[in-house]
Amino acid sequence: MAQENQIEERPRRGRPRRVSDDVLRDQILTGAMNTFVEKGFAGATMSDIARRAHVSKRDLYRQFADKTELFTATIRSVSISMTVRPMRGTLCSISSRARACCCPI
Repeated sequence: MAQENQIEERPRRGRPRRVSDDVLRDQILTGAMNTFVEKGFAGATMSDIARRAHVSKRDLYRQFADKTELFTATIRSVSISMTVRPMRGTLCSISSRARACCCPI
C-alpha cells in the first residue's frame, strides 16, 4: 500500500490536448486583428491569419466560415473591449464610493 502512494505521474505522451473553443477563438481574433491592421482586409489572407494566430487553417475555418465573418467578429470584439473600458470610468464619476471601489489611486 505504501507503494501506491508513491506512484509518480509520468509525462503525457502523444498529441497535446486541444485548447478550449473559447481560447482558440480569442487566439484567432487576436491574430486576425493584428493581420488586418498590418495588411488591411483585402491584403490579409486566411493563411496569414492562421499563421499569426498559431492555429491550423482547419481550426480557423471550424470557427469562422470565411474572411468576412472573421472580420466582422474581430470588429465586434474590438468594439466591445472599447465599450467596457470607458464604462468603468463612468461608474467612478457617478459616485465617490464607486471610485474607491474600482479606481484605486
